[in-house]
Amino acid sequence: MRGESAPGVTSTLVGELMALDAGPLDGRSLEKASLCLLDYLSCCFAGQRFPWAQQVIAAAAQWPTPTGASLVGTSIRVAPAEAAYANSVMAVSASRTDMHPAITSHVGPVAFPVALACASIHPLSGREFLAACIAGYEAEGRVGRILVNDHFMRHHRATSVLGSIGGAIVAARILGLSPRDATHALSISANTASGLMEWAHTGDMDLLYQPANAARAAVGAALLARVGATSSPSILEGPGGLLAAFGDVTRADQLLARWSDRYEIEYVDFKAVPACVFVQAAAFAALRWIEKHGAVRPEDVERIELRAFDSAVAYPGCNDPGPIRGTQQARMSLQFTVASVLAQGRLNDRNFAEYDEPRTTSLLAKVRISEAATFSAAYPAKQGAEVEVTLCRGTALTGRVDEVPPVTAERVRQRFIESASALMEHERAAAIEEEVLGLAAAPSLQPLFHLIAGPFRAPAGA
Repeated sequence: MRGESAPGVTSTLVGELMALDAGPLDGRSLEKASLCLLDYLSCCFAGQRFPWAQQVIAAAAQWPTPTGASLVGTSIRVAPAEAAYANSVMAVSASRTDMHPAITSHVGPVAFPVALACASIHPLSGREFLAACIAGYEAEGRVGRILVNDHFMRHHRATSVLGSIGGAIVAARILGLSPRDATHALSISANTASGLMEWAHTGDMDLLYQPANAARAAVGAALLARVGATSSPSILEGPGGLLAAFGDVTRADQLLARWSDRYEIEYVDFKAVPACVFVQAAAFAALRWIEKHGAVRPEDVERIELRAFDSAVAYPGCNDPGPIRGTQQARMSLQFTVASVLAQGRLNDRNFAEYDEPRTTSLLAKVRISEAATFSAAYPAKQGAEVEVTLCRGTALTGRVDEVPPVTAERVRQRFIESASALMEHERAAAIEEEVLGLAAAPSLQPLFHLIAGPFRAPAGA
């Protein structure tokens, strides 16, 4: 006989999130969810050119399932949990998935792979699909605001720990579980909450697979709960539960209160730079320096000082003077980012792909970083940084941003078309964009599924 959900924090929170009705959701939240989905697909298409995406596609393709869920941009179908895993890795490979700054979590590369996989076996309307994803973002935001602090970030990856919670809510909603079954699904998934930060010290690729693990676990947990599996219904607030293990269990009741009158998805930002969220401000401060003072030759530079907010300086992997041995290490390093922008006079994907460029390497040794109280006080509402370059003749020149320039909806759309058009005809890319942005009024996701399934052209560099 199945255990009943205890009337505690976990079951109450799950009940609230399962009851989040697509009908009364305001247009602002639904529009943001559609834009987040478009950005996620943009990352999937951009990520396909990287070897890690090609590897996960090749691994999944060995066990095709004709009635399964599609891998985005391919003609391959696999079991839903495996599709969620592969589609997560694909997006994360681009290193610019959406970001909730207050909880340092990339919600999209868990929520959307889970949603697409589950929707492939349980049809629903576009508005219901978006509401499920909004509920997943809400779950991650609520839990993350309690768990994520400096101590947590030194050892645990917020995206995968919180993804086990948000992903389970998305899966439970799309599969139509009852609140009781959804509580069991969340509990099963929360038992997989994990993701260590060693990759930030080694420069390796562990972080690509951490959101994918959460996505796979969430789908599997919901499918298990749908056929009768049970798990601890007090998994969040219990003495051996998630909050006790990772954070402050005395704050459990705070999960039942919204942070503000805005849903958590509305706090999500889009990355401007394909690198760690904590290097974005430094990148733009260096770019501002170039815009103000023009190109600089490495041999003319005596030293470079970067002043940033405390969380950026302290985050594992960000205070890394090199040597830089790979793309992921470059994407994390504050010193490399500043050196690369100053040396190259530009800011795009190539900065991080060309991690051994000689001019950048020459400047890298001259960069020193420090925490600035002004920027720390403004975080997380604003992320600022200042770059000061002292030339050999003694002149000191600065470039500064008090916040990272926002990525507008127009830029998200433009970037999607750029990424998608590398793999398909422009007309098809435009049709996907139209379908995604009109999803709130769509009776079905089938047209979108048809459009994002391949095969497409092989990505350049794959």
